[in-house]
This record gives sequence, structure tokens and C-alpha cells, in this order.
Amino acid sequence: MRRAAKYLLIMVVPLAVLLLRPLTSALVLARGEEVRLEIEPFDPRDIFRGDYVDLRFAIEEVPMSLMDPRPGEENSQDDEASIYVTLAPDDRGVYHPLRLTKTEPSKGVCIRGRVRRHRSLPDDDDTVVIDYGENLRRFYVKENTGLELEEAARRGNVEAIARVWNGRIILDRIEIISMK
Repeated sequence: MRRAAKYLLIMVVPLAVLLLRPLTSALVLARGEEVRLEIEPFDPRDIFRGDYVDLRFAIEEVPMSLMDPRPGEENSQDDEASIYVTLAPDDRGVYHPLRLTKTEPSKGVCIRGRVRRHRSLPDDDDTVVIDYGENLRRFYVKENTGLELEEAARRGNVEAIARVWNGRIILDRIEIISMK
């Protein structure tokens, strides 16, 4: 009996490791809160994979003034450190960064990301560039719709609908919106 349990464990552990990532994504899609994000897509076609949209989000560059605690009150932000971005909707329902923290907030919609770099501009606030992971980088669309999405994005008529749960974010869909 002991030997059978050992073989069963050897078979189950690799399977569990393989299933963990897609199950986590499914949980985010099923239980996550829906958020709308502004995007700037480009590169609409890949010869091997079909139409897709490479995405760049407005929430990727966040002013350091939103950092809590404020810069100078704590050690300086380390590159490649984990960070939580709390989001809040505007009057149109599009979510924007409200606060940056090094620990997960107890309430509100937040996304966990990694600091990629800081950018200081002479006439601007210091900015931190945040990477939210693979789930927001590329989105595959129906064949022959990538160019339409790119054109709509140039006009500012595209929004991403994502699901956020437990600090994780998954891109659900992309919508072309009509400007009023």
C-alpha cells in the first residue's frame, strides 16, 4: 500500500503544478471584479499566431506622488519590487490608479505588479513604470479584426475589460466604444 501511495503522489504532484496556473486564471475570471482600462494597442498581426493586439495601458505609468507612504518617508523604491496599485473608477467607469502601496490594501480594487523602472522628467512628477504580468500584454482577437481595433485605438475608441481578484488581473475582452 505504501508503494502505491508513493507512485500516486509522483503522478499527482506534476499534474497539480501544471493545472495550478490555468485554474488560477479561471478563478480570477469567475470571481473577479470587472474593471475598464484605457489601452493603446499596436502590432495587429502575427504570421504564425493570427490577429492579436499588443497592449499598453494607461495604468502602467503611475506618478510617484500616489505612493503611500510618500517618497522620503520610507526607503526609496527598489527596482523590480512588488507593488499594489489601488484603482478607482472615474465618471465614465474607467479605472485609474488611486494609490501605490508595498502591501496589499484591505479594501478596494487593487492589482499586484512589479516595478520595472522609474522615470524622471524635468517638468513632470517622477513616474514609476509597472509591469502587471503576461495576462495584460497580449490579447488574441478574431481573425481579420486586429486592424479594425488598431484604427479604433488611434481614435481613442478602445477600452479593455479586465477582471481583478486577489491582486491578480486577467484581460477578459476588448471593446470598441462610441465617443459621444
